[in-house]
Amino acid sequence: MINTIAGSLRDKATALSYALYIEGPLVVGFAIQLLWLFILFFQAPFFLDGYHYLDESRSTLLSLSFLVVFPATCFAIGYYRDRVTKYLRKKSVHFLMGLCGAVGMLGTGSIMLTGGEAPFALALAGAVLTSFACAPSTLLWGEAARRRDQSILAIATILSLLLAFAFILALAYFAEAGTLGIVIVACMCPLFSVVFVYKTQHDNESYFKPQEFVTLPDGTTRAKEGKAWVETFHNLRISKRAFALRLGKSAVPFGIVYGSLLLEGYRSLLWKTPLVNDFPVETLCPLMAVLLFTGLFFWPYRHEDGSYASHQLVPFLLVFVLFSCSQGLFDAGSPNYACVALLALASVVFWLYPAELTMRYRVSSMITFGFFNGFLTLGLLAVFAVNAFLPLEAIPYYLITLARIVLLLLGYLSLVTNDQMREIATLATAQTEETPSPDSPKAHRAPFTQRCHLVADTFLLSQRELEILCLLAKGRNAAYVQKELVISEGTVRTHMRNIYRKLDVHSQQELMDLVDTIDRQPASPTR
Repeated sequence: MINTIAGSLRDKATALSYALYIEGPLVVGFAIQLLWLFILFFQAPFFLDGYHYLDESRSTLLSLSFLVVFPATCFAIGYYRDRVTKYLRKKSVHFLMGLCGAVGMLGTGSIMLTGGEAPFALALAGAVLTSFACAPSTLLWGEAARRRDQSILAIATILSLLLAFAFILALAYFAEAGTLGIVIVACMCPLFSVVFVYKTQHDNESYFKPQEFVTLPDGTTRAKEGKAWVETFHNLRISKRAFALRLGKSAVPFGIVYGSLLLEGYRSLLWKTPLVNDFPVETLCPLMAVLLFTGLFFWPYRHEDGSYASHQLVPFLLVFVLFSCSQGLFDAGSPNYACVALLALASVVFWLYPAELTMRYRVSSMITFGFFNGFLTLGLLAVFAVNAFLPLEAIPYYLITLARIVLLLLGYLSLVTNDQMREIATLATAQTEETPSPDSPKAHRAPFTQRCHLVADTFLLSQRELEILCLLAKGRNAAYVQKELVISEGTVRTHMRNIYRKLDVHSQQELMDLVDTIDRQPASPTR
């Protein structure tokens, strides 16, 4: 019995070490990416206001550079995804993104290093360059999140936020201590971010599959060096314009709420509180409580499909907005530390929702994260414009709370539904907007695979459901699926129930008949 327990503990320790090896770069790297985004959004007030190197107009222009260049680049990558994705995955392009980001941050920090004597054009060009490099890096992190289960991704995101919070506090200490340290940290963020995102993608074999293998003398196989790796995903064909407009209806209101939380959180945590003399301990309790709640929310989905769960956090975000407004209403003028916790929850929601769409509907992560982050940043731009003419602290807090509630409700009611997604996919078929090229892997698929993909597109199956569908259509049973895909029996049963429900079939034979006849007679997807 002791040997059995020891073996079980050994297996768990091995599994944990492997998970840390795979997910560790995701947690650390995404925290660095969040720090990079924080620096870009608050570069003018965080870096320069304390040293009075810029007047108000130039400071505004510096902040606008990120709020304009970043969403424009996200939109361009999302729309031209077919052309740019193959280049973004190359190691040389990763290195170039990191180099451009570091050089851009150095250009922006030149004003601090020279005591305000460097030309403003250099700082503005640096801000534009690093914002341009930050957009594809952010979308690559979205692609890295694509293959993770929603529960695993949620836990990794929570840990990344905690680590990013620690990084931001450390950065605040650097800002109060001197200029050289903060510029060095800012320049290193882009380099480390692209290194970690490359490692996160290429250490996880579930992202890609090699086209050719070689057999080693010991009988094992490995990918043949120098050969291209092809994507394992079959993306749903959609109308990009219709999908972008549908995402924008929810992302813009969310972005306005997120921008107001960012400004309030910044003022509460960093602006009015000298961290060197008074560490905001009051921030830790609500922050840990909210993140613990988020982790417990996703815990039940660890053994089943959790791709439907993240949008259910939006109502809880609305509840926390009401709960956290008490301090702002009854203790006006004091830092609202609960807002920092609310900001963390909003960050989790607004990162997991596009990941949910990507996994649930098999939409390209470049398209989903590109459009959603682009529109989200436009919401931040709207808040920045309002704050420039009418500072938020001058607006009664009950009006701000009321506006947040209305915008959250508007965004929640505008979330993409199955019927809307089916309509978007139908428009793509009519417009042939994403017709595959003759030399693409999709054009050479076997008829059986084509039929499975057609069923998945018609009935909006997720990527995992598509994998199980292909095995079931071959007559495989649940035990074979469990062994082939290395998932639990409960997970297999859950996916099978979802597949049967979506296809409106009641047995495996009916499923096989549907796949066999899908190319000869039209299917009528269930609502």
